[in-house]
Amino acid sequence: MVRDNTARLAARKALLAKGKGGPSAPILQAIASRGSNYSNGLSNGLTELAMSYKVSHLAAVDATDIALAYGNYYDEGWTNANPITVKVALLIRGIYYPVFFNGATSVTIGEGGTVVSDSTGIFLKKGETFYSITYVTVSAGQKYPRGMVVYQERGEGAVAADITASGSPTTYGVYAYHPLAVLGRAKTPTPAVLLVGDSIMQGANDGFQDVGFAARALDAAGIPWIRIAKGGGSIYNLTNRGAMQRMRLAKYCTHAITNYGINDLVGRTYTQMVADYQTLWSMLAEYGLKVFQCTITPHTDTTDNWATAVNQTFNPSTAAVGPASHRTNVNNYIRTSPAPLAGYFDVADKVETSRNSGLWKYPAKTDDGLHPRDNGHVDMAAAITTSLITV
Repeated sequence: MVRDNTARLAARKALLAKGKGGPSAPILQAIASRGSNYSNGLSNGLTELAMSYKVSHLAAVDATDIALAYGNYYDEGWTNANPITVKVALLIRGIYYPVFFNGATSVTIGEGGTVVSDSTGIFLKKGETFYSITYVTVSAGQKYPRGMVVYQERGEGAVAADITASGSPTTYGVYAYHPLAVLGRAKTPTPAVLLVGDSIMQGANDGFQDVGFAARALDAAGIPWIRIAKGGGSIYNLTNRGAMQRMRLAKYCTHAITNYGINDLVGRTYTQMVADYQTLWSMLAEYGLKVFQCTITPHTDTTDNWATAVNQTFNPSTAAVGPASHRTNVNNYIRTSPAPLAGYFDVADKVETSRNSGLWKYPAKTDDGLHPRDNGHVDMAAAITTSLITV
C-alpha cells in the first residue's frame, strides 16, 4: 500500500529533473550497490596494520563522476579512537583508476570522521561489475573499522600489501574496510535507497551473508542503495547515538526502507513502539526521504529444524511473537501505513504460514528461527514493490 508523500521530495525531484536530456543529473547520489556501514567492529590492532581490501560493486545506472565515501566509525556509530589513512583505486573494465582526496593520493580520516573523494571523471554503465580497492593503514596497536565480508567467488579478497595499482588478494572470507557509499551523477533521474535496519536487513544467513531481501529486490530493479543496517540494532539505537554518523549518508538517497522491529519487541510496549516508529519515520522524512516500513518477521524455536509448523514454539514468548501478540499488533499498525510513511512492504506475509500466525513457512525458510535463510530472503524480496520507488 502507498501514501502520497511526494511533497517531501519536491526539491530533490526538481534538481533531478534538470538532468533530463543532458549528460548527467546535477546531484551527487548513490549509483551502485554495496556501499555499507562498518557493522563488524574493529581490526585486531596486531597483524592488520596495512591491508588492501578488494570489494565488488554493481552499477545500478549509467553514471559519471564516480566518487567514494569512507568513514572512521563503526557498529551503532561508535567513534574509532585513532586516525586511519586510506589510499584507494577503482578497478573498472580491467583498468586501475587512482582515486584522489583534495588532489592527494591518500587521506587521513580522524576519529569519527567521514570523507568523500574527489570525483574521478570515470563513467559506469548500468549492470557492470567493478571493484573498489582500499588500502588502509594504521600504526601499531591502532585499529580500523570492519564491515562486509570479502569472498573469492566474487573476485574479492584481502592482502597485507598495497594493491591499488596491481596485485591480487590472498585472503578471503574476512571482514573488510570498504566504501560507505559509491556515489556519482546518474545520467537520468534515478531514485536511491537508504537501507535501515538490523541483521536481517544486513543480509544475515543469505548466501554470502551481506546480500539480503531488500538489496536483492533493488539490484534486480536497477536501483542503487546504501546500507546503514547493524546486526542487533533497534529503533532506539539509530534514533539516538547511531544517527550521529550513519545518517550522514542520507543526503545521497531519495527513499528509505526500514525493517526495524524484531529487536524492539522485548522491553518496549506497543504504545512505546508506536512512538518509536513515529520518531524513526519522522527523522528519515526530515532528511527528505520517502519512507517505507517492512512488517516484522517471525521468531521461533523448533524441534525439527523448521521442517514443520507444529514443532515450532514462539521465542521469547507467545505474548511477544505469537498469533495474538505484541508483534501482531505492531504489524497490524504498520499495515495501516500511518503518516509519515509513504507505504509498507509486507515481508512477513511472505515467510509465515498465514498472516499473524507467527510461524515460519516450511520446509526451512529459516535455519535459526530469527533470520530468514536464502530462500526466505528471496521470498521477502518479492514483497518489495520497486515500482513505488521512483523520482
